Amino acid sequence: MIIPQKQPSEDSRRLTAFVERYDLETCNQRFNLALDIKQRACAIESEDEQRWSEILEQLVFGRYIQQARRQEWVSTKQTAAGVLQRFRAERDHVWHFGRGVLQEYGQESQRELTAPKPDLYFSFHAIGWGVNELGPMGKDDYVQNFTQTKLVRLYEEYRKISKEKEMQAWQFGFMPSPVTAFYKSRGVKNQQCFPWLICEWKHQGKRGTLDEKRTYFQAANAAAVCLTLLANAAATERWSLEKGDLRPVICMTFVGESIRVWIAYVASIDEQTVRYKYKMQCIWRGSLRSVIDNVMLSVIIDRVHFWAMNHLKPWLSSCVDRWARFIEERQEEIDSRIEAEGGHKAAGSGDESPNFSFKRAATLDDFIDNDEQESDDEASYKAGTEDDSDDSNAGDSVEEDSEQEQRVEDPRDAVRRTRSASNTPKKSKYQIPFRPKKS
Repeated sequence: MIIPQKQPSEDSRRLTAFVERYDLETCNQRFNLALDIKQRACAIESEDEQRWSEILEQLVFGRYIQQARRQEWVSTKQTAAGVLQRFRAERDHVWHFGRGVLQEYGQESQRELTAPKPDLYFSFHAIGWGVNELGPMGKDDYVQNFTQTKLVRLYEEYRKISKEKEMQAWQFGFMPSPVTAFYKSRGVKNQQCFPWLICEWKHQGKRGTLDEKRTYFQAANAAAVCLTLLANAAATERWSLEKGDLRPVICMTFVGESIRVWIAYVASIDEQTVRYKYKMQCIWRGSLRSVIDNVMLSVIIDRVHFWAMNHLKPWLSSCVDRWARFIEERQEEIDSRIEAEGGHKAAGSGDESPNFSFKRAATLDDFIDNDEQESDDEASYKAGTEDDSDDSNAGDSVEEDSEQEQRVEDPRDAVRRTRSASNTPKKSKYQIPFRPKKS
């Protein structure tokens, strides 16, 4: 946006070109808003944080907070395009899950930090569980990638396969939201993912004290969680990350009327421990008691929102696509390994059986001339028993020499009596006949 310096007179020929070049209506709205912010900020004398909260929520960020609230009112059928333009503006959510993320992936100095609780933050809206009335584009990947169902499913599937040996060298994880209830609850309150703008503020009495620095630390703490979510989302199938592949997070801090806009980013990645190091750099300063600064702040907020919805969100959608493909491929590898290991075990257990090579399905030839086969089996069986008669006599002589008084019955006699007593069908020639071990 370019702020016009001077408007030509109504009878000037340059007026038409001037109106076409500048959006005068928007410029007037920005100026009026900036003037209101200045008047309200100059009127505050009490060192009460609530006074500044009212200005920031109602005026500075009021337009976007109201837009986010209006989108929550929609209870009828929505279009996919309308859902994709939704975003969230939330206050005072404690990021317990985000603290765990920071402990696992953040640099060592950030391990003891408390759970972030931003005064105000903006994030993407996650479409509710089972929402299918989004028009003809509801099944499009760009829409499905921001449904709570898919995001939670990818998170749970990654946790499942991360325990397998194929993933032992893989350190990155997919985590779409810093809010713990996102992974469990189905309420609209928790349908928020990938925050992209962090805001912290204190009243003017904290200026120049340690509490002012604490404001910056709180913003950096929350930004580090957001950066970790974005960096892990960018990892996908890659075993290493380049800083140029990552996206930043914007922070805004307010200490009384003093304004600072920061850009937070991943400064380095330790590939051995897979821990990130972050930096946050101030890129603009201003005052809420200046009309020009308020106009510039309004433009900055508009540009951050435009960047998030038109650049950051499509980039995240591509990251979700890659994560889905990565998890599917790793799951196929795990299933193949388990199937192969199961096949080896089955083959090993089959080789232990002495009759394994003889076990097969019966064919039609097995039942042809069954009577002839039975007679052949009987003859072969008798021949086998006669061949072993000498061995049995040898066994009897050994027993007599060892002076055993009690004679042990030959098991073959019991088999003969059993087969002669019952007229059951004889075994086929494809089965091993019963042959007792020699004594």
